[in-house]
Amino acid sequence: MVKSTEHFKASEILYSATAQRLKIDNTPPEQYAKSINTLFETVIEPLRKAFGKPLKIHCVYRNPQVNKAVGGAVNS
Repeated sequence: MVKSTEHFKASEILYSATAQRLKIDNTPPEQYAKSINTLFETVIEPLRKAFGKPLKIHCVYRNPQVNKAVGGAVNS
């Protein structure tokens, strides 16, 4: 499960308008969730604190169906 941090809600960083519109579950598999949590705990949240102002983060995960729907690269 992707966890929220002090400045970033899990629902916001996983939000995909395409997934919502097409009713695709865009929840990352657990092995990706762990990596996303590590990224936010060790890099993104510290950057946010260092800059002292908001960072705009777009969807950090696209499952294969969502990626195909937006025309993303196969290995994206």
